[in-house]
Amino acid sequence: YLSRNADDLIPEGFAGYVFLEKPTALPPDNSFLLDPDMSYLGNGDVVKINPERKSFRALYRRSSNHNAFLLTERCNNYCLMCSQPPREIDDSHIADEILRVIPFMSQETNAIGLTGGEPTLLGDKLVQIVKALKCRLPSTAVHMLSNGRNFRNLSFAQSIADIQHPDLMIGIPVYSDISSQHDYVVQAD
Repeated sequence: YLSRNADDLIPEGFAGYVFLEKPTALPPDNSFLLDPDMSYLGNGDVVKINPERKSFRALYRRSSNHNAFLLTERCNNYCLMCSQPPREIDDSHIADEILRVIPFMSQETNAIGLTGGEPTLLGDKLVQIVKALKCRLPSTAVHMLSNGRNFRNLSFAQSIADIQHPDLMIGIPVYSDISSQHDYVVQAD
């Protein structure tokens, strides 16, 4: 529940309460007072509340034209210019979180970005995400940034194609038409 004014009545039954002004009434335990610079939050946004850490973060903003999901921090390249160097960690919880967010996203969402790390390293979990986006948001463009290396696995490539998403674009950067130069930039064959 999002309250913008200190005098708002506080309804019961919400998983979390976010206040932009300190409420005059006693707030529930699962409440957060936001900094004024977070006033951009609005109806239809999806946030993650972590009561143990007393923290939350915005996962999806309904009014934004530029929502994107970092699917993983893992990557099978090590690009020279990468601002997100790969980490060898189990971050499968990220994909699970995205699958929980998708049902709450507005069907009026124009586009969603999928990025990483390397999204194709999720394998079947990436297939689940693309299927969920197609089912929930059939008119939403999905733009995925990938290095393309895992599409050499024909069964994986076919599983993505079999979804038949009407507006899925996979951007694969090629840094040179000379393979040795491209491989040098991405630090992989």
